[in-house]
Amino acid sequence: MADPEMKSAKTEPSNFEDNVEQLAGDYSNIASRDKALNLLANRHIVFDPNSPQAKRVRQKIDMHIMPMIFVIYCLQLMDKNSLSYAAIMGIKQDTNLTPSQYSWLGSLVYFGYLVGDIPVTFLMQRLPISKYFSIMCMIWGIIVALHAVCHDFASLATVRFFLGAIEVSTVPVAILITGTFYTKEEQVTRVAIWYTTSGWAAVFGGFLAWAMYRADSFRWQGLFVLYGAMTFLTGVVLFLFLAASPTEAKWLTEEEKVIALERVRGNKTGTEIWKFNASQLREALHDVRLYLTFLVLISIGMPNGGLTAFGVPVHDHELPLPSTLS
Repeated sequence: MADPEMKSAKTEPSNFEDNVEQLAGDYSNIASRDKALNLLANRHIVFDPNSPQAKRVRQKIDMHIMPMIFVIYCLQLMDKNSLSYAAIMGIKQDTNLTPSQYSWLGSLVYFGYLVGDIPVTFLMQRLPISKYFSIMCMIWGIIVALHAVCHDFASLATVRFFLGAIEVSTVPVAILITGTFYTKEEQVTRVAIWYTTSGWAAVFGGFLAWAMYRADSFRWQGLFVLYGAMTFLTGVVLFLFLAASPTEAKWLTEEEKVIALERVRGNKTGTEIWKFNASQLREALHDVRLYLTFLVLISIGMPNGGLTAFGVPVHDHELPLPSTLS
């Protein structure tokens, strides 16, 4: 009669081999779905973050990714601020807007943000991000241009609402793409760079509005058509050249893609999102930094929301200073 302990000893190697084969199969399935993991599994390099090759890859990323994010973020702010420039070009008189209705037009963009935020995030996880965002840019460019055919409050309210619902994808996509290409330390400066567009949008937007205001043949309709065309064409450029991760970057060689992935390995965030992860949500809800960021954005957004709609009109209607002091 065989000893039970000997039977157990004989089956252990078999179970171990089965487990190894199962793990190998799981890894193979994951690698087949995750292009980054598949690339790293097939190409092995000795990575040095301070090497000339790594620095050259970072410079290449800066030259391709940062200009596109900078431009589209700037256009987003210009499109949102266009209503205030149109106000001094006669849109309130031509569409018979009351002060209350004009105020609502400034707020409806943010109602669109609230409604569009969750669907946008859902679609970001299920569609190719770069192509999806590029198409969204083209759509919101068309919506901006449609302001030119509006003739009353109802039509303007509709396009303002959908403008917010579509362009709300800009910040999540910009942050996600920045995170897939840059280390945590580098993300701080890159995000700060494309946040400077808050000032550049006022500079460029104000100049274009001033130029059109001085031209007798253009009115506020031309301003919206120009802004919309600029956004649409930028969306076409993004569709052709924007990469959502190093594995999609056509301007990187295979070796450079591996270096780009090794650069961000320490982030531990991955470069692809397949589905909603409830554990990540719970982790975020227990992080005090989430609520601090919320308070900061609320503090910044409340005054900026008012300035977006009323900054230029208020300045335009400033009372002249008295010539003498009483």
